[in-house]
Amino acid sequence: MKKLLLATVVAAGVATGAQANEFDVSGYLQGSVGHVKSKDVFKEEADFIKDNAGSVTSDRTRAGYKLLVGLQLNQYIALEAQYIELGKTKFNAGIANGGAKGSLAFDAKTNGFGANLVGNLPVTDNFSVFVKGGIHSLKTSVSGSGAVSGTGTDWDGTYSGKDSTTKMSKSFGGGVVIGLNDNLDLIGEYESYRKVAKVKGYHIDMTSMGIRYKF
Repeated sequence: MKKLLLATVVAAGVATGAQANEFDVSGYLQGSVGHVKSKDVFKEEADFIKDNAGSVTSDRTRAGYKLLVGLQLNQYIALEAQYIELGKTKFNAGIANGGAKGSLAFDAKTNGFGANLVGNLPVTDNFSVFVKGGIHSLKTSVSGSGAVSGTGTDWDGTYSGKDSTTKMSKSFGGGVVIGLNDNLDLIGEYESYRKVAKVKGYHIDMTSMGIRYKF
């Protein structure tokens, strides 16, 4: 994906000089909604429960959305600034194993702001494909409660409260643009946000559809 984006950017740089007089810098607004799936946000808790013969249920798929403004520098390159909501992950677990018992319930919600560099490749007058890479400041808020006893570990105790952390996260993605008319495009895309929050292996993927208004 990174190599494809770099190749697109290089090709665009070569073409820009030849087409400088044929393309005016323009802007666009976009709103997208989609399906969000998280990975391993509560991995440490899940591993502990499983080690103690407990049961785990989690809901890692949620709805998300994003709003962005873009600057189309030429036919091939654009810059974007965006706000994104990446849904909520729920985690529930219980232990009933000999003298060990307990339950835990947590949820995590992630949102934030970021910027993307977009490489666009026109295929026809009304259809193009693109790749993108970005950097985002994402805030993850976690709340939960529970109580664990009899495990003989540091997990024994009562839990209740909220916490949050903000971390810079890299992203990559790609998609298609379908032109509806001179001002409106239909956008379909996939994005992956990597190393979200300070949790090892916590990634979030989003598949979305959106409408882009060009001005």
